[in-house]
Amino acid sequence: MFPRRIAAIAATVVILGGAIAISRPGALFSNQIAQVSRESKERSKGNWLKDLNLTPAQFQKIEAIRSRYKNDFTQQRQAVQQAQKELRAMLAGDTPVDQIRQKYNEVRTLKQRFADTRFNSLLETREVLNFEQRKKFVEHMRQKREGFRERFKDRIE
Repeated sequence: MFPRRIAAIAATVVILGGAIAISRPGALFSNQIAQVSRESKERSKGNWLKDLNLTPAQFQKIEAIRSRYKNDFTQQRQAVQQAQKELRAMLAGDTPVDQIRQKYNEVRTLKQRFADTRFNSLLETREVLNFEQRKKFVEHMRQKREGFRERFKDRIE
């Protein structure tokens, strides 16, 4: 009788542990994943600049470009996210179609402004680089794009 109780208690513990793990799938490793992600992001950010062999003057110019655009990027990204959130709420509700179309056009316009700002930043950065650095920069952007596609391929398909 005693071994049956132990087996029942062990089974209960395993089942409860499994239920907790299922209900909070990222709880066990989310902090480690976030930390690794943050570290790799910081590493890749610094490494590709080092790979370009920038002069101190070039590095300062690129940092100035980044800082000049940083607030614009943040504000525009937040505006896009907010408008998308509102659009999703409208789609889920009983909002008239013409208002939904209007919100969709707003989202599209905000995304285009954000893309234009990023492109302008890219062009300014490009002007600081010499021919060889530009080639390395373009290769970095290609790899970054491929990495993004690889990470999110299940969402894209």
